[in-house]
Amino acid sequence: MAKITPIKINDPLVGKWSASDGFSDVIVTISIESNEYHVSVIDSADDEVAEVYDVKVKDDALFFIVHWPTTGRFIKYQCHSLPNGNVGVNYTYSEQETWQKIET
Repeated sequence: MAKITPIKINDPLVGKWSASDGFSDVIVTISIESNEYHVSVIDSADDEVAEVYDVKVKDDALFFIVHWPTTGRFIKYQCHSLPNGNVGVNYTYSEQETWQKIET
């Protein structure tokens, strides 16, 4: 059974976030509505809105899955608040490549 983490009133994950390296155009917005987390994701370079699935909390971490329709890429995120007010993010993503035949 999953451990249920109650949502905090002043939750440090709530807000609008971007990667601190300055190379990503992705903006992630985390909010709380009706005592549930809501996540929206947009690529600010071209205004593409990602599809967000399976938003859930477990052991003080927020998990969600993002799908980019134009590329077909899926990204799984795990986010947790850091003491300095930032958010630590672990993610895995799908990639695409083309193979060429080198032997029959």
